[in-house]
Amino acid sequence: MKKRLDFRIEELEFQILEEYCELVGRTKTDVLRELIRSLKKKKPIARTTGLYPDFSRARKKHLD
Repeated sequence: MKKRLDFRIEELEFQILEEYCELVGRTKTDVLRELIRSLKKKKPIARTTGLYPDFSRARKKHLD
């Protein structure tokens, strides 16, 4: 069964998507579906903390 997904993006992001789709001759839906399917092949950034890596050290270093 297909699901519907609505989300907001910035105007620049939308323009990038539209230009890419026009360039390759594919629909936005097709390109986004391919992107989502490609996520299955990618490894999470931080395995031990799940999907959200711990950036506390980076934040602390940036603030020092």
